[in-house]
Amino acid sequence: MAQFRIIAGGLIFAYTFILAFGSREGFPSSLSTGANFPFLSDQPVGEDGYYLMLAAWNLGAGQGLSANFGEIITGVQPLMTIVLAGLARIVQTFGGDKFDFARAMIVFGGLNAIVFAALCARIARLATPKDGDDETAATMAFLIGGLSFYLFRTFTYGLETGLYLALLAYLIARSLELMPLGRRLNGEAALRLGLAIGLCGLARIDFGIVAALAFLILILVGRVDFSRAVLAGLVAPAVTSPWFFWVRAVSGTFMPTSGPAQASMVDASSAPGRAEAMIAAVFQNLAPWLPTAGNIMIGFAGVAAIAVIALIAVRRGMGFQRGASSVLAAWAIGMAVLPFLYFAFFWAGHFYARYTAPLVMAGVLIPALAFAFLPARMRSQSVALAFGAFVIVNAVAAWQTHHRGEIGDGHSVAAGYVAREIPATAKVGAFQSGVVGFYNANVINLDGKVNQAALLALREKRVEEYLDRAGIDYVIDWEGVIKGLMPRAMESGQWVRCPRPVGNLETICVMRRKLAMIQDK
Repeated sequence: MAQFRIIAGGLIFAYTFILAFGSREGFPSSLSTGANFPFLSDQPVGEDGYYLMLAAWNLGAGQGLSANFGEIITGVQPLMTIVLAGLARIVQTFGGDKFDFARAMIVFGGLNAIVFAALCARIARLATPKDGDDETAATMAFLIGGLSFYLFRTFTYGLETGLYLALLAYLIARSLELMPLGRRLNGEAALRLGLAIGLCGLARIDFGIVAALAFLILILVGRVDFSRAVLAGLVAPAVTSPWFFWVRAVSGTFMPTSGPAQASMVDASSAPGRAEAMIAAVFQNLAPWLPTAGNIMIGFAGVAAIAVIALIAVRRGMGFQRGASSVLAAWAIGMAVLPFLYFAFFWAGHFYARYTAPLVMAGVLIPALAFAFLPARMRSQSVALAFGAFVIVNAVAAWQTHHRGEIGDGHSVAAGYVAREIPATAKVGAFQSGVVGFYNANVINLDGKVNQAALLALREKRVEEYLDRAGIDYVIDWEGVIKGLMPRAMESGQWVRCPRPVGNLETICVMRRKLAMIQDK
């Protein structure tokens, strides 16, 4: 069945290459592009991915971890930023621009997706018991992990999630290899796992919670001695601590700005919306092979199918390789805490799928292992049918997403408006400054994700004062955001709308009245 994995890997790489080099430079001027290939400023790299890419671009250019006007950035995940900074440096060395960097990011994401699929296949092979077919399980894990359009978009979005998932898959595979049946973790293995945990922590700083809970379970079930757990627990912080000490040195706090910018305790008014967003996110990650599993009803059907498969497997005595069950269960329990943590303490429901992405491992492995127990005469045909179904479903999803002639994010229209309509010497503020700020060097972030001074002003409701202090003359963002976060400036008439409309349905541009009066003269 290796041929299915080879063909799937080839398809992933081919589509990645086509998407990266077939997409167009520049910016759309309206919600419709009228072409079958997207603008690089619009898809597949997304709004929040461009925050991280701006930090990486400047770091690669020798400007430190900074934004457009030299603001020190702490609100990014460090490992992906460093990796992309190296990629940016290569692009810059060969004379490439930011559009070339976006192409390179897409190719990197596609290659990362293939690596992740291969690691899922490795886990499935290690977890398959002797009465199952590990080759079938490995092939299905590769197909599910690699031919998921949801995961492809995750890997090419520009954020750290794809790298995080690949490192997590590597960590789980190494855990299974270093703790086979009847063997406890030894000192050398503890050092290796500690290093892998540290890298996962640099990929996403919340991973420490997952790892701590997983190791507690492994101690309780007798798979890890307390001393070995402490050894791994010392290595992991040694890897991650330089980042936190650097954040403390430049910001006065150990917490990166992205945390406070999105932190908010759940209450009665926010609970229903958060619950709906979290359920959709969990369903999407548990059924990654459904491109629309973010729809709660479709996602429920997918998760129900996995539950039925798991129930049948248990009743028939199917399971994991002896010794693998406790290791996989420990990591699963560690990951299961993430939905509850983010539901309780973080308001950004649109990020819940990213925050709970480790649950993807269950969505990949459970169906893959089920195929390993099919009768021998049915395995090849079933895998072939699954392969064909994945290719068709995800090809349709890719066409509808990237090639239907419509933009995916109005911020790319705003980026073009700033480039065409606002003088390059003018300072422009944007609360959502990912795309707009990456492609326009005169844009400064206002929501605090990559600007600590703006975050403080936002939390203290002094946005108008910050605009004056920072010398910002234009603000571009959604109309509701502008009116809600700078109400005094708008109501007093100190700011007025820019002469030309932006070109999408949500975004407006406002400017200081004195500038409008000068332009009128």
